[in-house]
Amino acid sequence: MSLLQEAAGLDMDGILEILPYLSPEEKQELVQLLSLNRPELYWEDPVGFAYFRLNCYTVTPKQREAMESVRDNKFTLLRAANAVGKGFSAAMIGLWFFNHPEETKVILTAPPAGQHRQLKLVWGEVEKHIFYYDPNTQETKKRVDLLNGGFTHYLGIERTKRHFFKAYTIPTTGKPKERQAKFSGEHAPRILYIVDECDAVFSQYPEILEGIRTCMAGGRARFVGLFNPRSASGPVYEMERAGEANVIEMTAFDHPNVVKGPRGIDKNGYPIEHIPGAVTRQVTVDNISSWSVPVNLVDEDEIALAEKQGVSVPSRYFKVPEYLDGEENQAGTEVLQGGVWRKVSKPPLYHITLARYGLTNTRQLLAPEIIERAIQRKKVFDSMHEDPLAVAREMYDNKGVGGLDIADEGLDENVFTPRFGGYVSDFIDWNGVDPNVGARYGWRHSMDFGVEVVNVDGIGVGAGVASRMTELLQEHNEIAVRERREPVTIKYQKIIVSEKTTYAPVMDGVQVGQFKTVRDELLWLMALWLQRDPNAMLPDAPDLIEEGAAFEYFTVGKNVVINSTRDIRKTIGRSPDRFMSLALTFYAYRNFVIG
Repeated sequence: MSLLQEAAGLDMDGILEILPYLSPEEKQELVQLLSLNRPELYWEDPVGFAYFRLNCYTVTPKQREAMESVRDNKFTLLRAANAVGKGFSAAMIGLWFFNHPEETKVILTAPPAGQHRQLKLVWGEVEKHIFYYDPNTQETKKRVDLLNGGFTHYLGIERTKRHFFKAYTIPTTGKPKERQAKFSGEHAPRILYIVDECDAVFSQYPEILEGIRTCMAGGRARFVGLFNPRSASGPVYEMERAGEANVIEMTAFDHPNVVKGPRGIDKNGYPIEHIPGAVTRQVTVDNISSWSVPVNLVDEDEIALAEKQGVSVPSRYFKVPEYLDGEENQAGTEVLQGGVWRKVSKPPLYHITLARYGLTNTRQLLAPEIIERAIQRKKVFDSMHEDPLAVAREMYDNKGVGGLDIADEGLDENVFTPRFGGYVSDFIDWNGVDPNVGARYGWRHSMDFGVEVVNVDGIGVGAGVASRMTELLQEHNEIAVRERREPVTIKYQKIIVSEKTTYAPVMDGVQVGQFKTVRDELLWLMALWLQRDPNAMLPDAPDLIEEGAAFEYFTVGKNVVINSTRDIRKTIGRSPDRFMSLALTFYAYRNFVIG
C-alpha cells in the first residue's frame, strides 16, 4: 500500500502525521482525493486550515500549539524568541478565524512607534497567503477562496461592514477614553484581537487592554498577543503570572531549523534550511557562545539548591539541548557540549534565543526572578506545614521583627510586614492617612504576630506613630497587670529613613557600598537578603514583582543611591509600599555582616 493510499484511510490526526513523508504532488492529489479543500471542514480546525487551505506544510509544532490554543482559550500569549514565526502564526490564525460564515471581526494592531511599518510587516504575512505568483502566466494572482466572499484593501479584507479582517492604528493624541472606545466599540458573535508587541502596547496604553476586555464578555471572543519578553513587568507579565492567558513559549530551541539543522547545501555552498528566513542552528550556536558561559561550582550549587527546594532554576541558567552537542561557533573558538548547564552572561540571549524574562536592566536592584523564587519557596513551605507561621516562629526562636510603612499620600497604602528570619508571613495593608488609625492598626498587628521589634517609618505623617504605638502597648499592659496577665514586651522604633548614614554593609568580609540615606541602605540590605539567603520567602501579593523590579540604583560620587518613591510612582503608577515596609525590618542588621 502506498503512503497516499494509507493516508486516504486515516483521520485528520493520522493524515497530519503522514503528511511530511508525501511529495508535493502527492499532497495535492490527497487534497483532491479527500476533498480536503472544503471550507466547512476547518471552522473548528485551525491546523487543518493551515495545511489544506493555506498549503502551509511547514507548520512548526509550536505554531500548531499556538493555533490550537486560540481555538480553545479566550486569551493566548505567544512569548517568542526572534525569527521563530510568531507573525506567521498570527497571519494563519487571523485568516482561519475570518473564514467562517458567521459574522466575524478580526482586528490587528501594533505599538504606535512605527506602527504603520509594524502593521505592514504582520499584514505582509497575511498577503503571502492571499497573493501568489503564477509562473505560467508570470502574473501575481489572488486566492479569492480565502477572502470568504470579500475584497482586499490597504491592510484589510472586508466581506461586509460587520465581517472583516483589518489593521487598526492606535491614536497617539486624544484622551485615554477615546483610545479605549476605539477598541471597546467593536462587538460581534465572533471577534479576534491580534496585538503585535502587546507588552509595549498595554504598558503604554493600558486602556486599550480594558477596551478589548469589554468586547470579550460574550460570544466567541479570542485574543492573541505576540511579544518578545524584554521586561518582567506590566499588564502582559501580570496576565501571565495570574494565569489569565494560556502562554505558548516559542524558543529558538524548539524550531525545526535549530533542532534538525540544515537539510543540505546549495550549489553556492549555503545551507538549505527547512523553513527559509527563520532562525538557524548556526545563529543559535553563535548566540549561545557569545552570550553565555559554562557554569562554575557556585552556579552548580545554586541550581542544585533550587531543584532540591522544588522551585524553578533561576532564569539565567539554561541547558544546552543534546542535539547541539559538538556544534562549533562560526569563529571556531568554542565547541558546545550538549545536555550541560550554562549561564547567561549578556541580556540579549534572554529574549532573542530563550524567549524568557531575565535581568535586562543592569541597574535593577531586584531582578524579577529573585522575587519569583522567594514567592515559590513560600508556596512550597506553606504546602508542607499545617501552620507554616508557627513552624517559622519556632525555627527562628520567635524572634520576629515588623516593618510599618505609613501612607503619606491618599493613594498610598499603610503596610505592616512581619518577618521571622527568612519567612515573611504576609503584607497587611490598609488605606488612609490618619496616623492615629495607622498606629492602632500597626499595634494590633504587632500583638497578633508577636514580634519583638517594630520599625516604623518616622517621616511625614508617621512622625508620631511609634510613640503612639508605645502608649497603646503601655495601656494594654496596665490592664494586663490589673487582670494578673503576663505583660507584653515589644519595642517600637521611629526610623528616619531620610537621615544620612555612615554605615556600610559588609558581605563575605567585603564592604559593598556606602549610602547616602538610611532608605538606600535598608533597601540594599533587603536586596542582599533576597539574593543570598536560600530560605528567603515572600507572599504572592498582587503586582509584587512589578514593584520590586522598579527599584534601580545609581552611584553618585562614593554613594549608592536608590531611585525615589516619587520616581517609582511615575514609572508604575503607585508607591512600592510593601517593599518599603519589608526594608524597615532590616534596620537592626545595619551594622551586622550578611553572608
